[in-house]
Amino acid sequence: MTVEAAAASEARFHSFAVFVAVCAFILLGAGGLVTSTGSGLSVPDWPLSFGGFFPRMTGGVFFEHGHRMIAGAVALLTIGLGLRAWIGRERRPLRVTAAFCVGAIALQALLGGLTVILRLPPAVSILHAGLAQIVFCLLVALSEMSSGAYSSFSPKLAAPVALRSALAVVMVYSQIILGAVARHTGLWVGVHAFWAAAVVLAAAMAASAALGTGAVSLRAPGIAVATLLPLQIFLGVASYWWLYSDAPSLGWTGGVALRTAHVLVGALLLGACLVLALRSCCLPEKAGAA
Repeated sequence: MTVEAAAASEARFHSFAVFVAVCAFILLGAGGLVTSTGSGLSVPDWPLSFGGFFPRMTGGVFFEHGHRMIAGAVALLTIGLGLRAWIGRERRPLRVTAAFCVGAIALQALLGGLTVILRLPPAVSILHAGLAQIVFCLLVALSEMSSGAYSSFSPKLAAPVALRSALAVVMVYSQIILGAVARHTGLWVGVHAFWAAAVVLAAAMAASAALGTGAVSLRAPGIAVATLLPLQIFLGVASYWWLYSDAPSLGWTGGVALRTAHVLVGALLLGACLVLALRSCCLPEKAGAA
């Protein structure tokens, strides 16, 4: 294979990885709608829906079965992406990440089935929500790793921006888990709100460190984190107000939109912190030239 052909193949793989990551993000939204609308058991059986493949898409069935259809498509795309990563590519980190993607999506499908079979047990539902974010992150990581910038990977674990970004990833993910507990059990709402302050500090420090380096490669994810952070705070406060206000003016539809948007922006914030952490590991000696 010529150098040009190899470069074209890598570019196609990167585009495919980005496409699958976007589809996984859409799947997160579909799953958020199922929870926000209380449609989790609108289809009482699994893997079929009312004993068939295409039930009548009315009421909660639209959200629940629609989520299953999107999940099936994302699973097939992820398997295809994994096969492409292992065929004709030698970079071990990329192949290992692709294998984790396939394994995670398979486990996610199993957990999704168990939530229905076991009638929405909170523990399984929370695991399902948490693993969904991990699947998304793995696909984001695969997209980043298949880009040209990541080919110069050179770990600098002591770099402040790398450490702060990694801490932000952990903090944001832990907040997402607390949010899943609150959504599925109604518990720990106060803990979720209190922990938000620590998450804001960690993410803000990561964005500040990234933008302070002057590295071009860190500018976009740094700005993304800085922009998504206040938006997520607003959505969290608005969702809390909607749930606990005596007379919410937005109505049922507005509440569903707020809660689902809160889940999606949280995923974007997590993904942006992850990209920041990955890119900060391949900065050249002179950051401003990145």
